[in-house]
Amino acid sequence: RAADMDGDGRLDAVVTSTDGVHRFLQLPGGGFGPEELLNAAPYLSLEVVDIDLDGDLDLLAGNTSLSGLPAHVLQNNGANGFVAIDLTGSVGDSTTSLQGSDFDGDGDVDVLRTTELGTYLHVNDGQLGFTETLIVSSGPSFTSIGDIDGDGDDDIARAGFIGAPLEWFENLGGGAFGPSQAVLNSAACATPPSIVDIDGDGWNDLVLAQDFLDRVEWFRNDQNGSFEPGVLIDDLATNALLAPPVDLDGDFDKDVVIFAWQGVSGRMDLYRNGGEQGTAICSAVPNSSGAPAELAFTGSRSASQNELMAYGTALPASTVGVLIAGRMQGMSTPTGSSGTLCIGGSLERLGGADAVISVSNTGTFQRPVDLQGIQGSVAAGDVWIFQGWFRDATPSVTSNFTDAIEVAFED
Repeated sequence: RAADMDGDGRLDAVVTSTDGVHRFLQLPGGGFGPEELLNAAPYLSLEVVDIDLDGDLDLLAGNTSLSGLPAHVLQNNGANGFVAIDLTGSVGDSTTSLQGSDFDGDGDVDVLRTTELGTYLHVNDGQLGFTETLIVSSGPSFTSIGDIDGDGDDDIARAGFIGAPLEWFENLGGGAFGPSQAVLNSAACATPPSIVDIDGDGWNDLVLAQDFLDRVEWFRNDQNGSFEPGVLIDDLATNALLAPPVDLDGDFDKDVVIFAWQGVSGRMDLYRNGGEQGTAICSAVPNSSGAPAELAFTGSRSASQNELMAYGTALPASTVGVLIAGRMQGMSTPTGSSGTLCIGGSLERLGGADAVISVSNTGTFQRPVDLQGIQGSVAAGDVWIFQGWFRDATPSVTSNFTDAIEVAFED
């Protein structure tokens, strides 16, 4: 982990190993000082958090099952020393991940611990005494915390090591969590899923790396407590291990970094988040859902990569529609529609034999755009305007439109 462990404003490095937790303090001007052993034990997992709310950073460290030791809160004493506090009940199984947050809403920091046998909450009594309760039992898995349902508290996302699901648990308050809500029925992970807003819509999504399946995927939060099918980031990442997504290129969205390893060799891969592609040129009118339907694109504007993905939101639930495209802007209201067609000239319906889009019961859809299937293919320098047409449930009309998005394609 990278964190300012000594309060000098510089990020230091903290790592676990089979013989303990080690710290490397960053020096003025760059570089790092000598290795410092903070606590000796065969630790497996690590997290940084201010557990006692005194302004300096403490550590959570999980032991292996063979150690015979509990997981520890390593309290920073403010004088470059750390005091180990046992997490009661944590002896006997390997701790794969640890997180700290005020899960029960009483103003202090509790600890979430996931092991080979289950996921547990250690409730803080305010004096760094912890009481363990079981949230869910299962085989080996890894957890992350973050606000998934938009209510301001930390929920739990969990992925299995071999065959357990990718799932999330709603924080109900008071230290209680709701039942499992599955995103994938089976996963194969060696690192936790990341809870992060990938598409910039204000809602946290999930990113998952499945090391046994060599897949890295993004699961978009539909803002109604569910997740859309996974969008593939890479399916050739051998034994992929996921780092927490961060903004590495300074464009204000989160990029994805993985470590792909095979045997004794490996590589670090960066996937730059392109953000939303295109520019809205025409607004939609409200439909029977009560809101205007919106069209958005993610992926790439590269014509050669052919990786453009369309998303529709705020459509009438369980309706049908199509994506249309053209090269000219326009402004007309077709007979029987309450919406505005923002494309002029020749129109093309996308998708061929699979052109009809089924909108989900939450009013959303996801559809890849095959650039090679638009009038032969899309080339660098082409500008296309896209819009969604859909059946509307308002009795006085038969159809409506999303807003329109203009995309200028590159090499």
